[in-house]
Amino acid sequence: MDEFTVNIPEVVAELRDLFEQYEQALIDKNVDVLDATFWNSPHT
Repeated sequence: MDEFTVNIPEVVAELRDLFEQYEQALIDKNVDVLDATFWNSPHT
């Protein structure tokens, strides 16, 4: 595996899980989860 490897199963699974958490937070209007999703920076 090199720096250009795509679709690494562990990475895909982690991103899918995070996406599903984010989507559920949108549905539930869970601001705490939504806030935790974004990088804490003045640029966001």
